[in-house]
Amino acid sequence: MSEPIPSIYGGADWRANYFRPVCDITRIVLMVAGKLLRRGTEWNGLRRSRVG
Repeated sequence: MSEPIPSIYGGADWRANYFRPVCDITRIVLMVAGKLLRRGTEWNGLRRSRVG
């Protein structure tokens, strides 16, 4: 048996969403790639952890 649950979503109480998918995800990817490239020697450790 199911019981309807009142929700508080919708209406004028919603907060504005400033997430821009393409721009924000690109910035995240570039930030992570920059950190990986700066560490340089970590690539060998990453490869070893993935291979076995």
